[in-house]
Amino acid sequence: MSFLSISRQTRKTQEFLTSGTFTPSAALLAAGGHVEVELRGGGGGGGTSPGSGGAGGGGSSRHLGFYTVTGDTTVIIGAGGTFAANGGESSFGTLSCAGGGAGTSSTLGAGGAAGGKDGFAGGQGNYNTAAGPYQCGGVGGGLGGGYGGPNATGGPATANSGGGGGGGAHLLNGGAGGSGYCLVTWWE
Repeated sequence: MSFLSISRQTRKTQEFLTSGTFTPSAALLAAGGHVEVELRGGGGGGGTSPGSGGAGGGGSSRHLGFYTVTGDTTVIIGAGGTFAANGGESSFGTLSCAGGGAGTSSTLGAGGAAGGKDGFAGGQGNYNTAAGPYQCGGVGGGLGGGYGGPNATGGPATANSGGGGGGGAHLLNGGAGGSGYCLVTWWE
């Protein structure tokens, strides 16, 4: 009579909030080096606008995929966009994830561009002539920052959220986008 031996595997994760290197264990490499990777790019910075509210920055795209590691792998965490600038791209080896688009600074405060196929557009700025020209900026896209209220700067997005910064109101700066994120998951 023979017995089957059942091996138990343990789920492992490593989170990257800043750029670095993923170093696989010998057990992971022996098992084939298969990992699951979640990436977010940096969120776009919020814009401003003359006489109205600037647009919120776009939230970054999110990428969830599989990758085979054969050794140390470079991880780059995209920076959040500063005022009216695009968010940076995040990457794990050859996998990449787009950052969010910058909030525009047009008169109408149109919404910020979405970052990639899964990105979130920033909110459009608000203009209300009855209340005067110092109106609210748009909310940042994704997990974005709060809008700039009347005559206020836009709120920043949370670090490592990939969210867009909130738009600033009437010539005041928009908030910065949130930096990107990487989570690596594997079994050994």
